[in-house]
Amino acid sequence: GLLCRHVPPTRLIAVGGRPRLMVDAACPAGTIAGFTNGHAGSFQRSTVESVVRSAVCEETAKRVLVLTDPGTDVDDLWAIAGLVALQQQGKLKIEAVITSTYDTEGRARIVCKFLECVGSGNVPVCIGKQTNRNKQYLEGGFEAGFPWAASYDLSRYPGGILEDSYKIIEELAGDPTNPVDVLVLAPPVELSDALDQKPTLASGMRVTAMSGSFSCGYNGRPKQTAEFNVKGQAGEMVPFSVAMYRTHFAADLCVTPLDTCGTFVLEGPNYEALQQARRDGGNVLVNTVLEIFEDWVAQKPFNGAFGSFDPLACSGVIFDAVAVGLMMSEQWFHMTRSSVDVTPEGYTQPVRELVDSGDEATLSLEANGGKSPVANVALKWAAGGKEAFAEWYSKLLLGFAGNVSSTA
Repeated sequence: GLLCRHVPPTRLIAVGGRPRLMVDAACPAGTIAGFTNGHAGSFQRSTVESVVRSAVCEETAKRVLVLTDPGTDVDDLWAIAGLVALQQQGKLKIEAVITSTYDTEGRARIVCKFLECVGSGNVPVCIGKQTNRNKQYLEGGFEAGFPWAASYDLSRYPGGILEDSYKIIEELAGDPTNPVDVLVLAPPVELSDALDQKPTLASGMRVTAMSGSFSCGYNGRPKQTAEFNVKGQAGEMVPFSVAMYRTHFAADLCVTPLDTCGTFVLEGPNYEALQQARRDGGNVLVNTVLEIFEDWVAQKPFNGAFGSFDPLACSGVIFDAVAVGLMMSEQWFHMTRSSVDVTPEGYTQPVRELVDSGDEATLSLEANGGKSPVANVALKWAAGGKEAFAEWYSKLLLGFAGNVSSTA
């Protein structure tokens, strides 16, 4: 980064190869808020490996590749909305979006319509690998988001429709000196396939994923579950997840499991502010994400298995939005470093918590005979972190400027 004027005290840190620019005048030099893992007797990650004490600004925005599976749930679009808002602020550039798993063409219609509605129709969209839609999937209400974009004509999408995900990943991750941020909001099918073809691409990627479950299941249930992005519908996604957790990327794999993202809901004043913005008009990003949310609810997602949703009262759980936040900053979370195994049944299991920085080499050897590197897991929210993140995310969407016709 270049030296900048008129910025608060900052620190550019590198933890596990992943640079973070933090602004927090309250933190003493060499420490950073939110980098402890909150377990008694564990190593406090607040002492960082490197600190740049001069004022620094990130001259270059993050380059972001998104793997997503909208239509099953609506949280993918809440996440993409956040990315669009961050792009408008110059914090990142969405290089491409790859739709992943099951009916990837139907998912592409959703992404393309959404992006065109909010004025980001110049982002290339790739139709990923289609996977078998078994009876359980087809009859389980897993495509409640599809009707909203069913009539969208992909041939009219201005950003272009691509069909070779490997070529996109190879192009974006081909330079290890300038890694691309890969945001994984779906089972990591295309990521795994690309790495299988060319393992060296891993050195050109920083990966943040919504993935796994350790102590909490869906809706805050205090029991581990086989999370969808790891397992898929019937375990068919496990090999792709194993590959992701066993890969050494340019920086430590960062993960938000159900333990944190599985309880994140926009509600109360934050959500009311979004509803008010919709009533006032003028914010097409908020208008569009609430429009598709209401349409998704009307289609009875998952056949009502997770209860009813009131789209006027709250957002429902928006798992993937948390991954967007984690990609931008770890300040809202207590991070735990551990190697992670994926069982054949789709459960994510920590091999052992990293309790001392000197244990990292030992951990890597213990995990799958040296096959699993250390991952950085947002296992808990920091004190007040969830509330602060909810306020940040709602303000991010509210700050979007521009009004594009949502008749795409």
